[in-house]
Amino acid sequence: MPTADVQAKNRYAASFYTGKYSFSESYKYDSDYLSDWGSITDNSYSMNYGLGRGLEISGAERKVSGGYGYSYNEFSIATSGTIKGRMIGIKYNPGKKYFLNKTTAKKWAYAFGAQRYEYEHVDGSYFFGVVDVPTKKFNFHLSLFQDNYQGISGTRLGTMAGAEFAVTPSMVFIGEMTLYQGEYTWNWALRYVHQNRGSILLGLNDTTDYRYESLGLSFNF
Repeated sequence: MPTADVQAKNRYAASFYTGKYSFSESYKYDSDYLSDWGSITDNSYSMNYGLGRGLEISGAERKVSGGYGYSYNEFSIATSGTIKGRMIGIKYNPGKKYFLNKTTAKKWAYAFGAQRYEYEHVDGSYFFGVVDVPTKKFNFHLSLFQDNYQGISGTRLGTMAGAEFAVTPSMVFIGEMTLYQGEYTWNWALRYVHQNRGSILLGLNDTTDYRYESLGLSFNF
């Protein structure tokens, strides 16, 4: 989920994320045998650049490839393919921070952003607002977003909530929840940060359904 953080002027960050999801299921109904299987790999490259005055631009390239198969008794069929996509975005943080308590140095901040993305023949726009609320032990992120793309039906508004907990000075545990079109999605991750420059993330996304495993690498320049 997004945070209120933006890159400082003339600073940028490069990231690579890869994820994999696979499944195999078999059924028996009376004397019939049914089975299906699939495997998907999702790779993305992104870059964020600070323009100054709380303004950041970003871009990403994404490639999703995999295959799916289905079997019914003696009949079976399989297919595979690749989908490529790209995204450009902008985020603005006014730079206003507010003390949660006068006796602490903890402040909360907010930001707004917009993205335009394209996957094959599907175009979409994504708008969000996010508030970062640090507390003594946790850092919370609360977000409201709107997702518009071709063929969507029902509500376009969604909410996100995330929390970060420092296990050690360099290791952070992350939990996230998304509510969109009446469905909840839960994500969990561990992020190791090296000297506030580079980070490695291991995640398990959509834990109640697909259990999508992900690996992320980021570096600030």
